[in-house]
Amino acid sequence: SGIIAFVFVLVHLATLRFARALGFVNEVNFATMATNLENPAVMVFYILGVVASAFHFANGLWLFGITWGITIGPRSQQYSAYLAGLVFLAMSGAGIASLWAFVR
Repeated sequence: SGIIAFVFVLVHLATLRFARALGFVNEVNFATMATNLENPAVMVFYILGVVASAFHFANGLWLFGITWGITIGPRSQQYSAYLAGLVFLAMSGAGIASLWAFVR
């Protein structure tokens, strides 16, 4: 998930932020993003990137609790895994809903 998230961030920065700085894109706004996301391949790429980023973040939270001794026992690790799963679902859902709003 980390590699996918890293590639996603690099491509996102290259196609939007750096492209504007280099003069390939005049302005980065809602219309630019909506036009990009009308391409099904770009939409799939962004959905995969958002889901991978959300999973990587949620997994990092779960591992943080174990590494720092916050969730020591198996039961607390299981509860924190459920909580991390909810964080993953919430962040993925919000991200996908945001992407979907661009094309509607």
